[in-house]
Amino acid sequence: MRAYIINLDAEPRRWAAAVEAFGRVGVPVDRVPAVWGENLELPMSAYDEERYRRFHGRPTNLAEVGCYLSHVQACRAFLATGDTHGLIAEDDLVLKPDFSTALEAAFRWRGSWNVLRLSGLGTG
Repeated sequence: MRAYIINLDAEPRRWAAAVEAFGRVGVPVDRVPAVWGENLELPMSAYDEERYRRFHGRPTNLAEVGCYLSHVQACRAFLATGDTHGLIAEDDLVLKPDFSTALEAAFRWRGSWNVLRLSGLGTG
């Protein structure tokens, strides 16, 4: 399994931290260049602004669109490998000491899921 880390070109320190963190747990990483939302222009074929407004009740935030498109790129990178599993994360991810234990537990149940979202909620 590889980790696909979404990273803005302007954030080399975050990329280095992700490489170090995943290296400690033995998971190889691939960098996925993040889409910088401020450089996007609407309309675009990959995004339906009217549908977004209808479903979310608010106007488009180009930073969120860039984040979404970055995750799509990461999914495509993973799917191009033929690997059975991959981990997609943003470069601000913090691996807790029990990350390996959580990953092992998830894999024990891999027959029950095809996409697994791992998240932790901060206190603010």
